[in-house]
Amino acid sequence: MLQESKDLFVEIGVEELPASYIKPALDSWAEFFNKVLAELKLILPETEIAGKYSTPRRLTLHIKNIKTKQEDEETEKVGPSINVSFDKEGKLTKAGQGFLRGAKLGDAELNYDTLARIDKSSGNKPFLKSTSKGEYLAVNQVIIGQEAEQLLKDVCKQSLTKINFPKMMRWKERKFRFARPIRWILALFGDDVLSFEIAGVKSDRITYGNIFAKRAERLTVSTIKEYAEILKNNGVIADRNQRLIDIDRQVNKKAAEIEGIVEDKALLGEVTDIVEYPTAILSRYPEEYLKLPEKVVYSTLAKNQRYFPVYDRAGKLLNYFVYVANNLSEYAANTKAGNERVVNARLADARFYYEEDISKSADYFNSKLQGIVFHARVGSIGDKVVRIIEISRYLCRLCDFNQTITNKTVKTARLCKFDLATSMIGEKEFTGLQGYVGKVYAAEWGEDVEIAKSIEEHYLPVGLTNSSATGAIPSTKMGQVVSLADKLDTLCALFGIGVVPTGSKDQYGLRRTGNSIVRLIYEAGFDLDIYSLILYVYELLSRNLPKVYHLNELTGSVGSVEILYGFLKQRIGQYLQQASIEYDVINAVLAIESDNIVKTINRAKALHQIRSQQDFEHLMLSFKRVSNIISKEEDFIEVNEDLLMEPAEKYLYQVLLETNSKAMRLLKDNEFSPVLELFITMNAAIDSFFDHVLVNDDDLELRKNRYALLNLLRELFLNIGDLSLIVVDQPKTNGQ
Repeated sequence: MLQESKDLFVEIGVEELPASYIKPALDSWAEFFNKVLAELKLILPETEIAGKYSTPRRLTLHIKNIKTKQEDEETEKVGPSINVSFDKEGKLTKAGQGFLRGAKLGDAELNYDTLARIDKSSGNKPFLKSTSKGEYLAVNQVIIGQEAEQLLKDVCKQSLTKINFPKMMRWKERKFRFARPIRWILALFGDDVLSFEIAGVKSDRITYGNIFAKRAERLTVSTIKEYAEILKNNGVIADRNQRLIDIDRQVNKKAAEIEGIVEDKALLGEVTDIVEYPTAILSRYPEEYLKLPEKVVYSTLAKNQRYFPVYDRAGKLLNYFVYVANNLSEYAANTKAGNERVVNARLADARFYYEEDISKSADYFNSKLQGIVFHARVGSIGDKVVRIIEISRYLCRLCDFNQTITNKTVKTARLCKFDLATSMIGEKEFTGLQGYVGKVYAAEWGEDVEIAKSIEEHYLPVGLTNSSATGAIPSTKMGQVVSLADKLDTLCALFGIGVVPTGSKDQYGLRRTGNSIVRLIYEAGFDLDIYSLILYVYELLSRNLPKVYHLNELTGSVGSVEILYGFLKQRIGQYLQQASIEYDVINAVLAIESDNIVKTINRAKALHQIRSQQDFEHLMLSFKRVSNIISKEEDFIEVNEDLLMEPAEKYLYQVLLETNSKAMRLLKDNEFSPVLELFITMNAAIDSFFDHVLVNDDDLELRKNRYALLNLLRELFLNIGDLSLIVVDQPKTNGQ
């Protein structure tokens, strides 16, 4: 029988939401509905959950083809055994009566003889159930499915409490939390109102148009199909994708009027979520402001105002911008003069900051860093720069850089934070341009091009992935070293005072900093011992801030060397997960010494590549067998060749010595894949040993010598990882 279905349509009208709140909200809302509707068994194969309608003032979910009623279900409940349910005379016991009452089938007159004659298929009746374990009292019940409309009222109400936002507001009188106050709720099931109430707002079939189009009166939606058209006629393009396409077309059309182009997909997405009815307007600003650093102009337009900068075909910035008004075209043009005034004022401020700053020097701004707090317990940015210089110099020695590179690196370290004290950054107008401003000013003052570039790039990378938002690692060795020094100092300084990420709490973004360190060290190819680096930075902190840091007290305490080292090992695991390395491979390589990040990651990648080979799986099973046999042994002797009695153990010993010699040479050059291939060649010798040698010999001396031989084998494999942690399907044998 064809199951009847209806669409559910819910719109939450709110005070204007930030653009970044909308997608996470819709995703979490749809996820909740998908889960609950499945649990309620209201989903059909053709059910579809879509959140294509959204604006800053409305979140909408359209769920197509929901069952109008749950299907009836037959369930079978088995109660106590017959011996417990009936007494010797065949009458119901208290246990039997209790079971029937629980099934809402109370029947005190029921007896065993009557029960035996009841047909199970009759429904909602007790019956006798025969099993291999005996006879039981049972009931066969039909649960009548509920109407979807009644269920959905509660689901919709509950769903509004499950929507995720970065920040929430609370209504004290109702203790209801949401990103912004809810002003209306439109809820239709089919074309009928689905009635519920939350936060003092009752659902209805009412929505509202664009408040800026003077069409914000109440709008009645009779059917779901007419929703989008009604709003369009009242200054709201509800379909987000349609709005995005429309903005893209309009903006580029306006730019083409002056033979310009606009290319900013991130800004396009953001603007789409801050307007309801887009109208693009071409505007301009005085050409003299093009003398400012390009990113300063771009930031003024795109970041501060959400306006689209216009470029020529060669990629050069023009003194034009396109803004998107949230209004009908007949009103939008009225905003042009006001928006141009705002841009001109901001650019005038930027020019003032720039001219003031450029008249001074890097040394002047560096002297001001003592007045900028890094952390109240750790000191100023000026103090941090002193440490960055020392850490950078230490890293240069470890990396064996020549004197020229070392000098440039140290100078980069000395200049890396000066722009934080400039008016351009310090006045909070252009905080997102830290690093860039330093590069521009340094170049303006005649600084070395590579040093200027390294000043900008030392903030990179940000996190694990390389994207336009997070960036690649610095392109120069100077930038790479200073970036690492800066991030190491941050982690050690904050962990050292007990600021450690816990659960979802990570106020200072230390997980991201740790991820950046792992990625930077690996992608730069720095052959460094991370544990020794942590120790060095803590020693530096304890010398510079002896009242705060006491190295001998850090070990084993909150913020200790060990805790930070463990934290960075977790970050290595995150990096490997990002690289699609299996969890068991990650566990295997992190189970052994992981001080060298480059080697640890390369060992994991080599294991990942070879693990699917059948011969390697065979080797893993052998290694697990070795580990299990000697797992309880604590003291191993040296292998005594005179005690190797069987040809198979003599052969394994010789193969082991030869393989170890070759493996050590390969490991010295970080050739991990060839080492694993070499291990595979030992399969035959290991198999022969287990086929012909009794490891747990009654002779204690022979047994300990064979344990020592197996331990040598295990120690060889542990140069790559604890291979016993690799998950391998056990082969089945006869009798299993």
